[in-house]
Amino acid sequence: MGESVNNIESFHGCGDKELLNKYLDTIVKRDDLMLKKQIYLDAKHICMSYDLMKTELTLKVNVKKLKIEKNMIKSSIKLGRRLNREIMNNLINRETVTLNNHILGIGDLVNTAKEYIKDYEKDENYKKEISRLYKKMIFRISPTFNHLDSNKEKLWQKTELAYIYNNLNLLKVLSNLLSEDHIPTKIYSTEELVENIHKLNEEIKSMEIIYPFNIENNIDDKIYIESYRNEIKERIEDVKEEEKNLEMQVNLLRKEINTLNLM
Repeated sequence: MGESVNNIESFHGCGDKELLNKYLDTIVKRDDLMLKKQIYLDAKHICMSYDLMKTELTLKVNVKKLKIEKNMIKSSIKLGRRLNREIMNNLINRETVTLNNHILGIGDLVNTAKEYIKDYEKDENYKKEISRLYKKMIFRISPTFNHLDSNKEKLWQKTELAYIYNNLNLLKVLSNLLSEDHIPTKIYSTEELVENIHKLNEEIKSMEIIYPFNIENNIDDKIYIESYRNEIKERIEDVKEEEKNLEMQVNLLRKEINTLNLM
């Protein structure tokens, strides 16, 4: 069980201090998975595959362009009208802008991922202190234990961000803004605490089923990295095949529309 929060002893909402600590520990465990570990593992995947991500996105842009050109040419041939290249190019630009922005943003994404990994992988004492302070702040300012005004809500949001990004200095500053003898305003009976802990554990189980958190132990293994990259390479080959088929179709349509003098 984690370290007790200082003012649990004075919390009149529940006489079972051990159960209250267990509730807080379970909240921290849930938030560690949901707010930190998942982001960390996603960041690891970005760093091990960003080159392939860029290739895949570039191919998807070309596929989308070819699909638009194919449909526009087919429509022109069917209606016997000249192909309006300006409309076609505007449509292509509009339909591919999101993918192109993703491509342009990959560099920034990788840098952000690297920074997050560096912060997440700090030594155990640093991370324990982060968890200790976050647990304390949950008790003192989270909506789980308190009725918050708009200022306190903003303070809680900053607390969550400091926890997510392992910003110990900010957590210390935020903690110092609050009174040590603060008493939470929401009261839970023993039965409610037991039920809440059960719900949190069920939520944690569901998260572990949906997201493979167990890969953390293998995330730096060469075999795992190669396997993960191979999955993306297979997707790339599928997109390449789609691109190849579309190019053949579009080339035939280009010849047909030229023959009809509709270009």
